[in-house]
Amino acid sequence: MPTPKAGESQQSWMSRCIPQVKADKTAKDQKQAVAICLSMWKKRSEDEEMAGDNDFYYDEEAREATLILSNGRQFKLSNVTKERAEAFVKRYRAEAAAMAARGMPGDPLSFQGPAGTVVR
Repeated sequence: MPTPKAGESQQSWMSRCIPQVKADKTAKDQKQAVAICLSMWKKRSEDEEMAGDNDFYYDEEAREATLILSNGRQFKLSNVTKERAEAFVKRYRAEAAAMAARGMPGDPLSFQGPAGTVVR
């Protein structure tokens, strides 16, 4: 199975992926090949979004997530699933971007989300 390359456009990815998944018989036809390749592109985009400016780590065993903010502070979420932690991080980043666009100083950690602890 191919994987998207760093900096590769969606059009370039699809042009490269579709023939390959058809050739290796991963897809039975063009429609299925397009669906598979689009799914892989979407997954790549979500993974890149999670990489963001702030580092995010999830410990499966401890069920604990840590978001390291650009100012060095850490925000920890305890007893949370990875999906829930990722949703929190996406919402945090969206709120931070909206605050920055409005010229508002501060940190969006004041909005309601899963219980967490800010570690200084």
